[in-house]
Amino acid sequence: MLTYLEIHLYFTLPPCLLLFLTHRPLLHKRDTFRFLLLCTIVVAATIPWDSYLIRSGVWGYPEGVVLATLFSIPVEEIAFFVIQTYLTTQLYALLHKPIFHPSHLPLSPQRGWVGAALLLLLSLLGGTAVHHGHRLTYLGLILLWASPVLALLWYLSGPYALRLPLLPALGPVLIPTAYLWAVDTYALREGIWAIGEGTKLGWEVWRGLEVEEALFFLISNVLLTMGCIAFSHAFALADVLSLSRPADVWSVPPNPLAQPLHTIRVLYRALTLPPDGYPTRTISHLRTAARTLQKHSKSFHLASSVFGERCRLLLLSYYAFCRVTDDLVDEAGCTGEAAGNVRLIERFLALFYPGSAGLEQGELQNDTQEDKNTGRMNGHGHIYTNGPAHSEEDDLMLASHDSGYGDCWPSPTHTSRPKTTQTRETVDTFIGSLPASVQPAFSLFRLLAPLLPPEPVYDLLRGYAFDALAFSPSGQGREVVSSFPDVLAEKEKMPLLQKLEKPLPAIQTEADLILYCRRVAGSVGVACTHLMFAASGLPQPVPQELQQKASDMGVALQLVNVARDLVDDAKLERSYVPSSWAATPSDTTPSGILANPQRAVDTFRPRLLKLAFAYYQRSAPALEQLPEESRLGARGAVACYMAMGVLMRSWSFKRKGRLAMGVKLVVVLLVLYAPRWGRGFRL
Repeated sequence: MLTYLEIHLYFTLPPCLLLFLTHRPLLHKRDTFRFLLLCTIVVAATIPWDSYLIRSGVWGYPEGVVLATLFSIPVEEIAFFVIQTYLTTQLYALLHKPIFHPSHLPLSPQRGWVGAALLLLLSLLGGTAVHHGHRLTYLGLILLWASPVLALLWYLSGPYALRLPLLPALGPVLIPTAYLWAVDTYALREGIWAIGEGTKLGWEVWRGLEVEEALFFLISNVLLTMGCIAFSHAFALADVLSLSRPADVWSVPPNPLAQPLHTIRVLYRALTLPPDGYPTRTISHLRTAARTLQKHSKSFHLASSVFGERCRLLLLSYYAFCRVTDDLVDEAGCTGEAAGNVRLIERFLALFYPGSAGLEQGELQNDTQEDKNTGRMNGHGHIYTNGPAHSEEDDLMLASHDSGYGDCWPSPTHTSRPKTTQTRETVDTFIGSLPASVQPAFSLFRLLAPLLPPEPVYDLLRGYAFDALAFSPSGQGREVVSSFPDVLAEKEKMPLLQKLEKPLPAIQTEADLILYCRRVAGSVGVACTHLMFAASGLPQPVPQELQQKASDMGVALQLVNVARDLVDDAKLERSYVPSSWAATPSDTTPSGILANPQRAVDTFRPRLLKLAFAYYQRSAPALEQLPEESRLGARGAVACYMAMGVLMRSWSFKRKGRLAMGVKLVVVLLVLYAPRWGRGFRL
């Protein structure tokens, strides 16, 4: 006959080890804090109850199967409390990684009154059963022990639990329960422990498994899972409140173990939040942002599961703003509307950055050709000359002033920009004037603005301005619509707009392409780096060298996008292929690409990908400088994108489909479980 210790060695510890190895790359400090706190509560609450069971003869064990006892409880039984808690909480954490919990918060505080009342009724029935004793004793003690705690948890987080997907909600209950039923059946059949006669109903689920034992494992896993859900509920609500009401000290420490009492106090406040302080609007906007991410970026949606919860919240909010503002420009009906939307976005940004130099027309004309050839561009696309030395290969990032790209800003002057809060438009009024479909994203940016410097945001806007003026929206032709008088009135101040009336490609040199990529993607990389540092709570500013590498990585990802969408962009009368890459410049125009799409793909895609991987190789090592809880997610997101480049270089590539998604999933798994894979030299 096996001993209780051998039951652990052979049956309960191996799945713990498997879960540890599986979850280790994804483990965050919040997961550890949740396990330790729940484990403390479980051990403290169960020892008196279990001690009473043994002393009352409800269950027992023969001589020689346990090492020692504490309060009449075998030490292996106390270890089992910890082991079961670990199994359930770690499985819960693993299954809930894909879930963005703030998007599942109810729009108003809800309490599980009905469920709590029914559970309290069960506890009364349990007390009655214990009072009558005999065959109802064990059943009554289980109900009396578990029902009040479960009633409290359901009252606080029951409605939230009902909003979660079924597998993550029920998996941590059913999977450990089924496994522990099997282990318990073996132990009961072998006589390693036994249920006392006269204290049980005598009913069996199957031979050897008493119905009370089955109920105990089921209800104990329900308790653990509901405890985990309550933690997720509280953390999600605290994260939303820290974003929407930062002055109220809702922020949970990046490492809850360092400040456990403060963390518990914040979580308690979140779970007991009164209705008048509930962030209904922000939750609604986050739901919209989550749907936007899932619809438009399968790669980032997959990789976002790896980020820490607060970092994921900030990045998803910024992605929603970038996605919506990009659509405002790309899906405009004409050039005038696109340019007007760019100016609309600029006016919105001015509400948050009133002291910024902004995007004054002709701003980049002050950078001379000599500056561009001797200086180095930082992560914001601006010139600085005091940076570290670089090789000739780095000169790809320098812009060509002759292209006119530096002049592509449709706003005449900034003399009308409000300089004080008294004269500026209020943010609420501005957002309220926008179409309802874009209001959530703009509202979320309002909350992010204190965490972001103006430079990367305005550089993104410069990229939008280029798209608005250089390419016609939705393939409608290059003509500027006369019904947009502001654009026509400033025509003389916009050299690029004048150039577009000539049959010249908008991007003439490789440097033009790199500068464009820096603005539409490198700027996003820089902004995301700031948000990662903000989520981590690190007090120091983002190092300039890391911002440069973030910009380089953004360039790499955008070049992969350009290579992937080469023909699709041409169908929309867009081409980002530099005219200098072809003997005949017309070959890089949309019509030239569409004249022979396969030739264009065979000619330009390899060069675009070579350039993309060059930028990836030199920026990938910098991912290790990111905050710990953002590092793996960033590597996963980048690897997903670059995997598309690997596919395009390797065999017939289809933009969508099971193959592409399967490859991305494999890449994320490699990033997680083969740590040295994907760090530049592996791709």
